[in-house]
Amino acid sequence: MPEEADDLLALRRAIACGDLVTASTTRAIRAEREHARPDRGERVRMHVTIRVERVVLDSVLDRLRISGPITASSHESVSHGSHHSVTITPGERITVAKRSWAPLERRLLRPSRAARAFVLVAVDTRECGVARLSGTRLHALPNIYSGIGGKRYRTSHDATAYRASVKTAVSSCISAGDGLAIFGPGEEKRRTCATLSAIEGAEPTVVEGIDSGGEDGIHVFTRSEAMRKIMSETKLARVLGIVEEAMRRAGMRSRLYAMGHAEVARAVAARAASDIVFSDRLLADAGEEAAVELLNGAEAGGAAVHAVDTSTDAGLRVSGLGGIIALLRFAP
Repeated sequence: MPEEADDLLALRRAIACGDLVTASTTRAIRAEREHARPDRGERVRMHVTIRVERVVLDSVLDRLRISGPITASSHESVSHGSHHSVTITPGERITVAKRSWAPLERRLLRPSRAARAFVLVAVDTRECGVARLSGTRLHALPNIYSGIGGKRYRTSHDATAYRASVKTAVSSCISAGDGLAIFGPGEEKRRTCATLSAIEGAEPTVVEGIDSGGEDGIHVFTRSEAMRKIMSETKLARVLGIVEEAMRRAGMRSRLYAMGHAEVARAVAARAASDIVFSDRLLADAGEEAAVELLNGAEAGGAAVHAVDTSTDAGLRVSGLGGIIALLRFAP
């Protein structure tokens, strides 16, 4: 069962034309009456198995669309051979059957050790930003404002109500096992930490060295050294390390890096790539089929492949460098 956007990408890379996919879907069942037009029908939920003819990934909406003729159905009114599309989103179960499984395909769909997610809170006396970092995807909530005025226009505000609003926002997005990092200028982060300690199961950590609150503070944190120390085992920390190593090699005029689809494709063909990071710009620029072929070829050749979301600074940097970068073992 796909649990996040990266799992949908793994499915897109593993599913090929001719495979059999079984999933839950809805389909209009029309009642036909004698001497009358069939009505618009009622949408009925059922399980169908389709023979895959087309697979399309929508990374913006986090869904995978699989189309093809129906070979089996849990509803007797559905005729076999008619075409249908199923839409897979995170949290929906899917079964894939193949004539034979390649080692890479098995590896792509093998459950990985779930990486710990983090809820980030960037707070000062004026505003607070709350976001959840899962993998390399950052989901930010709207900023929360305290209502306090500036130095020239002092106004009264309810600090207790402000922190209670922050607690409500954090409670809405934190899950069991998530980390909770609180940062920002001044002492407000410690007062907020005391409030958030009341959330059941939460173990907030105060982080020093981030001098911005609100959404800006969230983005400053995700590219900071403090983030790497606290979240050294996260996917984003690993991706940031690869991106910065590629930039370091570029600054040294080394030949042990590649950027853009064409350069990385040449490196993959020579089996020179050791680590690859890509964003959804690769799928848009090169096309899904070409991108999937490149990524699968790279992983089959021994490279570690990492997807990065453009909701983070690392993802935006990779998109600005052609959508894909690679560290090389040797110059091809």
